[in-house]
Amino acid sequence: MFGAYILAAVVAMTPPGGLVPTLPYSEGVLAAEAAVPVRLDVYTYSTPEQLEAILPEDIRHLAADVIRICEREDVNARFIAAVMRWERRPDLHNYFGWTGSDGRLKRYEEDLDCLERVIPLIKKLYLTPGGRYYHGATVEGVSVCYNNTDLWREAITATMKGMG
Repeated sequence: MFGAYILAAVVAMTPPGGLVPTLPYSEGVLAAEAAVPVRLDVYTYSTPEQLEAILPEDIRHLAADVIRICEREDVNARFIAAVMRWERRPDLHNYFGWTGSDGRLKRYEEDLDCLERVIPLIKKLYLTPGGRYYHGATVEGVSVCYNNTDLWREAITATMKGMG
């Protein structure tokens, strides 16, 4: 009997929309998702249009290839597209700021060559436990050895969120 009174009181105090508040969308991402680090070591469904929305115009044609390779390698395509936006050197067909053993930016024969070579390396070296540069499969973890600046972390995170 006492339980019925409590239930009635809870129902009477429940705000419109229920006990769990509805969170507003923030740049296409639920506000609750924004607080949770996004795992980069799993493929997240994306459409070419979603990737094209954040890729610079000169590399939008690569969106479908990025999705195909990320799905095969089980890597978050939004993360890869965000890195491409900020690290690209189209004159070298280098979309990740990838360097050789001499510390110089690598030149690739063509765009697809870079994607096919570097995305699997990012997965192996940065996103896989035991990988040479693995510090967690999050933007923060990758940044430790990839580009350890607040600016980079903020730019990559904001770009990923802006994809909605």
